[in-house]
Amino acid sequence: LDRSLIRFDGSYWKALDGPSGPLEDPFDQGTMTLLSQDRAEFQSDTGTTVLLQRLAARPSFVPCR
Repeated sequence: LDRSLIRFDGSYWKALDGPSGPLEDPFDQGTMTLLSQDRAEFQSDTGTTVLLQRLAARPSFVPCR
């Protein structure tokens, strides 16, 4: 599972910039703003800003064995 994927607005989103690698706190509180049909921005209450791009298709997840 790619921990950098974010589920929002019925879609999966990938960070374009911001913290490298997985986001530090998957339960970080803040505000998600749709900028366009395929772009969004997350502003955490701690000041971190991440630009996101909507994925065109649902990602495939491989279960652990």
